[in-house]
Amino acid sequence: MVTKLGIWSPQVECLAYTIARSCAGKDCQVTVFTKPKQAVEYRGHAFYYEKLQSLEQVKIIHTVHEEENILDWLYLLGFDSTASKQDLMECAQKAKHIGLYSGVRKSSYPRNIWHQIKEFIKLFPLSSQLNKVFLADGFYSFDFYSAIAQRELVGIDVHSNFLENQELYEKLFAFQWQPQNKRKYQFNFIGNRSPNWRTQIINQIRGKLEKQQFSLTTDPEFADNSSNMLWIEYGDEPGEKRGVSPQEYIQCLLDSDFTLCPPGYSRLTHRVVEALVLGSIPVLHEEELEIYDLSLKDGYNCLAVKNQNWLASIEKIMTMNQVQIESMRKNILTMKESYLTDKAFCKRLKTKMGAS
Repeated sequence: MVTKLGIWSPQVECLAYTIARSCAGKDCQVTVFTKPKQAVEYRGHAFYYEKLQSLEQVKIIHTVHEEENILDWLYLLGFDSTASKQDLMECAQKAKHIGLYSGVRKSSYPRNIWHQIKEFIKLFPLSSQLNKVFLADGFYSFDFYSAIAQRELVGIDVHSNFLENQELYEKLFAFQWQPQNKRKYQFNFIGNRSPNWRTQIINQIRGKLEKQQFSLTTDPEFADNSSNMLWIEYGDEPGEKRGVSPQEYIQCLLDSDFTLCPPGYSRLTHRVVEALVLGSIPVLHEEELEIYDLSLKDGYNCLAVKNQNWLASIEKIMTMNQVQIESMRKNILTMKESYLTDKAFCKRLKTKMGAS
């Protein structure tokens, strides 16, 4: 039996591509409803739109009337003022089940409840038919949506750059690293210093290391034995070098025992998954462990930053011995078939979407 999955996405962003790529196949046909102009409004949207067009069993349509099939599921990934609510309602009438991507969890419980209520009102009466709600940044044990629909965590995979380049794909998912092998760096930070909350975190860590007169390697090409900490940060200033190449990035993580994963604009970051795939133990906020839906456990397959005290976690890294690190890497390797391969991610997302 072939499942028919619909994705309502006025702007074709990463999530629409990720869902389509994971679910489309002989047993699942995916239809993406989008607007021609909005679909390619930004360079990133144009990239994902082009990739969608190359996928088998994926159909892109620009008017609801083009879809004649009854959909098993329709997922709403966005709705803005330029999209016709009438079109959306007509599209929903073709679906047996309705799902919603609700996105970012707000900073406080009251704000989160209010955000969900406003979202519900904006989409009413369609919202009254919701069967499932996907949340990217986790959810409280009870919120507005918990009373009306099943809630799911989206999770995240590696960055699409590594999925669309065969050479990078093979290098990333080779799993040729050995848990017992000693690595060049104790830990690394590689990434943009923005937004402000990440800047505060990395300034705090870097300041502490510099105060204690630790030497930081800022260019792996010219690394020597004087430092076992890799630190490559960059900003958005014109002309500033932006990090390392994808090939270098993979090698840096392969060379590091730990990878610092402070949150960026979203609580979810590809870096956590990429670190695990490459056997580098991710370091992230304790309250973020569950949102990856990877069975992350502090001291087992990751290092949790408690109370956002990054300095305490850095000190812990520095006191860990090779036996402890090797044990954690062995635990990460046991995650491979269930969580870390590309096939495993696609299978799990496909199940969540009701497409398997």
